Amino acid sequence: MSAKGKKVTVVLSIPVGRELEPKRLYRRHFFSPSEDKGLVLTKEAFLKEYGSLMEEIETVAKANGATVINPVDDLCHDGICIVEDEDGPIHYDFGHLRSSFVRDKVRYLDVTIEP
Repeated sequence: MSAKGKKVTVVLSIPVGRELEPKRLYRRHFFSPSEDKGLVLTKEAFLKEYGSLMEEIETVAKANGATVINPVDDLCHDGICIVEDEDGPIHYDFGHLRSSFVRDKVRYLDVTIEP
């Protein structure tokens, strides 16, 4: 709770990286589209780049009574950050999830709207 009695929730970053961009996955060429599923973003690589900053934010948030949600574990499976699911790409661009994916599949935010 904050000093004014409000419940505060801090949502840490989703995995971000050029490897997750849908336009990298499906390239358009003059003759036909092609798929490039060779690049992956590992959880380890993402945390190496952003983990210390996320830890600092989490520490400050918790010290001030906030609830912290870390979506990384939900968006990385077996050490690989997911790029697509059975419905296609989950990302809109470099750093944003598709609204349909959030609406239909993201459950880690449900605690923010529970009564």
